[in-house]
Amino acid sequence: MNLGNAVNLGAGVVLGVTGGNDLALGGSIGGSGGLAMNGSGALNLGGANNFGGGVALNAGSLGVGSNTALGTGALNVGGSASLSAIAPGIALGNAVTLGAGAQLGIGGGNDLSLGGVIDGAGSLGFNGSGTLALSAANTFAGGVNLNAGTLSLGNNAALGTGALNIGGNAALTSALPGLALANAVNLAAGSALNLNGNNSLDFNGTVSGSGTLVKNGSGALGLNGQVVGFSGGLSIQGGTLNVANAITAGLASAAGTTANFSGGADALTVTGAVAGAVNLGAGNDSLTSSLANLAGLTGAINAGAGSDTFAVNGSGDGVLPAAGLSGFENFRSRPAAPWCCLAAPAARSPIPASAAIWCSTAISAATPRSPPAAV
Repeated sequence: MNLGNAVNLGAGVVLGVTGGNDLALGGSIGGSGGLAMNGSGALNLGGANNFGGGVALNAGSLGVGSNTALGTGALNVGGSASLSAIAPGIALGNAVTLGAGAQLGIGGGNDLSLGGVIDGAGSLGFNGSGTLALSAANTFAGGVNLNAGTLSLGNNAALGTGALNIGGNAALTSALPGLALANAVNLAAGSALNLNGNNSLDFNGTVSGSGTLVKNGSGALGLNGQVVGFSGGLSIQGGTLNVANAITAGLASAAGTTANFSGGADALTVTGAVAGAVNLGAGNDSLTSSLANLAGLTGAINAGAGSDTFAVNGSGDGVLPAAGLSGFENFRSRPAAPWCCLAAPAARSPIPASAAIWCSTAISAATPRSPPAAV
């Protein structure tokens, strides 16, 4: 049902909306009273409203069609409910309180900006296909569940104090240069977090999970917290990735990008083309590739200091990209490959199939040799 009538909410009055049918209030809503949404249907507010008593959203779905749809009061979320923009580019300035155990799910395809302070013990969930922008210094503790769409952040505290949980294919952008987030980031299996835009961004909290971080745009992404619980992939498709602590991860990169790793013992596995520059730092690092992925290693890969190993998995013929590899002290093949080619096909040397392959000093100048006994 669509009502275009003006509504006046008297002092101390709360107009409760119940039932399972959808209701649209398109007229202007004024007064000092408030609204309460308790039904299982949808309540759409489309007018330029100025009522002061706020909105209690306890169930169902609330749609907003203007920047002032909620009046001047706060949005108080008391249960699991949803919010969406029913017109493009809605920007709300209202304060939002998320009650304990409540989750405010943001859906729909239109962009929505929440510019007021968000507090409380509850959480936010984003499942829409548009962009959700959070720009205030928020204090809510329940975290953000990002499952789809794009999340744009304009404040170091935009995510509150809880974790950012990635449950699907979603994107994150920094609306300001130099944004630094203290929140933990958890990437569920099969998920992907696309870091878009040209502003730099730092993750100072822990990063964990088995999903994939995809770095796009020309800015820098810094992983400055602990990553010991991370076993997913790193895909650098633009800009620079800086990793401050030892990591175990998959690796792929595009030409023109740079990936800088820590002085710890990094263990990286090639998962696609590595065409950008890779600096492994000073630890005892390892880089492992399948035979199939060797041809895609076209970037300059510098192992740095330490005792570093380049390993190849699989049986058959392969050509090591010797011109792009530097600083590796060891080469290992599992299982042992029948041929080792360090620079060009003419340099092939047969290796006993029962032995592992080891190369001494720099790979580009090494002579293949078999260890005393097969390993």
